[in-house]
Amino acid sequence: MTSSLLLGPLMKEEQKPDCKSNVASEELNDLSLNQPKDYFPWNLLPKELQVKVLRHLTRSDLDKCRVLNRETFQLIRHHEKLMKRRIIEYLQIRIFETEKSFRLGMFARCSEVGITHIGNGRLTDNILWPISSCLLNVNCRVQKLSIGDTSFAAITSSIFLEFLRNAAPIHIDICGIHDCSHDNFSPEVLEFIVTRPKFELFYVQPLPFPIDDDIFAKLTASEFTIGATTRITADGIKSFVGGLASGKHEVVRGEIRIPFSLGSLQFPTPSNVKMSVFTEERNAVPYQYVVMTATTRRTAKLKT
Repeated sequence: MTSSLLLGPLMKEEQKPDCKSNVASEELNDLSLNQPKDYFPWNLLPKELQVKVLRHLTRSDLDKCRVLNRETFQLIRHHEKLMKRRIIEYLQIRIFETEKSFRLGMFARCSEVGITHIGNGRLTDNILWPISSCLLNVNCRVQKLSIGDTSFAAITSSIFLEFLRNAAPIHIDICGIHDCSHDNFSPEVLEFIVTRPKFELFYVQPLPFPIDDDIFAKLTASEFTIGATTRITADGIKSFVGGLASGKHEVVRGEIRIPFSLGSLQFPTPSNVKMSVFTEERNAVPYQYVVMTATTRRTAKLKT
């Protein structure tokens, strides 16, 4: 049989015609406008486009196809590996002294990357943009994005935001970035970070880091660590904790470094929220952290 592949996964069950082995090939080749809208002339598509279409089909979709000719069947078998998502546990992108020496590592197509680490050098827009485009074009999913030990002096907030959106990581870990200014972290960038399911910030500049009460109020992460001095105030923490009383936001564990006295945190908390304070010493300097957890009970009364 030399006919083409007829795709019709959108047809309702009662609309499906019987597909028997003795169907005339000339009937299958007649893919005119008289055919149902769910069909299209597969044999007229370029091979490259056929591969792209097949890459987005599931096994269930293929089961609903009417007819497969031998050539198309071999095409599917040849590209079967590309139709499956590959698992990459760790992908490291090192940035050396100059942009010219930087080479973008190969991203596996349709891959699931456990950890993508970018660092060890001076990050620039010219480096970040091709990484961003690559993540988007090869359909790569990033579980954890780790950025550390790198300069942000040549990064613009708009490019950084585009990069974060294309990577769309579940977990963001930023540690040891320097040469930063408030221009590197726009409110949109900060809002994206605090609305990930999990994020961690350590040793970040500028100081104070520009997360304020307004950004903190938009936080939806279930796990977070803000290990840097920020613009979050005691009133901002009080307002955030009060919002947890609805029971709609679960906090498995949240840590925030506080630059103010513990007496400022003496306020009633909902019964579904637990708060504690601990002190950690780094380089002989003591830092205080408030730790909070919150369950997702619908009704929560204030406790004193």
